[in-house]
Amino acid sequence: MQKFTLTANQINNQTKQRISQTKMCKRVILSVLVIVCCHQLFYINGQRLLLETTFIYSFSSSEYNTVQVLSSAIVLQLIPWNIKYINADKATEYVGKEAYSKVQVAVIDTGVDYDHEEFRKRVFYINGYPYYYWGKSCITWGYNVITDEEGLEAVEDYDGHGTACVGIIAALNNDVGIIGVAPGINVYVIKRANEATEELTEESLNKIIEAIKIAAMGPDGIIGTDDDPEVISMSFGFYIDYPELHNIIKWAYNKGIVLVAAAGNKPDLGTSFPAKYPEVIAVGSVDENGHPSSFSSPGEIYAPGENIKTTFKGNGYAIMEGTSFACPHVAATVALMIAEDLKDKKRDLTPKEIREILINTAKQVNVNGKTIRIVDAYAAVKAVTSYNSNPSSDPPIISPYAYSLASSQEDFYENTTKLIVSWSDEYIIDPT
Repeated sequence: MQKFTLTANQINNQTKQRISQTKMCKRVILSVLVIVCCHQLFYINGQRLLLETTFIYSFSSSEYNTVQVLSSAIVLQLIPWNIKYINADKATEYVGKEAYSKVQVAVIDTGVDYDHEEFRKRVFYINGYPYYYWGKSCITWGYNVITDEEGLEAVEDYDGHGTACVGIIAALNNDVGIIGVAPGINVYVIKRANEATEELTEESLNKIIEAIKIAAMGPDGIIGTDDDPEVISMSFGFYIDYPELHNIIKWAYNKGIVLVAAAGNKPDLGTSFPAKYPEVIAVGSVDENGHPSSFSSPGEIYAPGENIKTTFKGNGYAIMEGTSFACPHVAATVALMIAEDLKDKKRDLTPKEIREILINTAKQVNVNGKTIRIVDAYAAVKAVTSYNSNPSSDPPIISPYAYSLASSQEDFYENTTKLIVSWSDEYIIDPT
């Protein structure tokens, strides 16, 4: 936990007023020591801080004398650069928690640390001071296709890859750790493997196909019901086309599910499958300057995929890198778009229309003469509102502009793990 001292001019007017009020208290005894402790929450450079200021006064019958003023701030929660970069914080505020809490995102991966503080820990305040309690996990359903078991315990993550992806999507706004694109959104986790990187065999391919089918049907095992996920996020890939895989992708797509996948980490081989299928939104990776990552395969849309602070197994945090971690940004953005669409109690937009809005509202960045599109969650959800009001019109196209970040943030975690996903050949399932 990071602590530092703030200067006096960073104490706001409310605190100064409380000091003044303390000085005005009636003197009834000759000598006494008064200690006033103030708690306030605010943001500095994307970090949510708790300012704890202690004022120690001594006074006598003649005058007041300040003995000591102690001010310290504790970093409670970091808003990672990638969340601000795609305007996810603005998008969630625009859509509202009540709306997107009715949407489900299915994540097919290595499982999840469902008991992580970012998925369960809630906060409330008394006199400006945070108090925490463990609530129900936002991971609402899990299924393990390896063991054919259902339940959250069945999808325990021994690798960390899946937990990292889920954190990018749903990490709670609870004044600890980080925050996700859609904090607290309902997540289904389908465990396809114990390790993100594994040999691609007939068995592992069949598990992926089964995972997509089970994810699409939701907890009740019936396609077309209310508990079906609106989005499926797939942070894996390989460089061989399998008709059986494409068939299940087309089946889910035709049921109205939006499919999002990582483009891959091997640009010399192009976009990996399943991202390469026309029914799937392929997501490439960019760095903090909006430049395509050197490891990224081509995507039709891009999202942050470098220096991503997110959740990790064992109730931990890690800094991740790869198109695997760009993919969840887009999947969560799509979920917010659908939540906005559902505000009138019905789903109006098809997967094709959602894709068009997502692409047309993306930030256009010119890099070395090549224009790429980077997801803009806020622009996308606002465009859904406009599109529903006038569905005969095409979504607006944002004019190209250079997109830059503010000054870099300080490292937040003292003992983080940096994982750079290794490249693979066409016969290895790439965790991307």
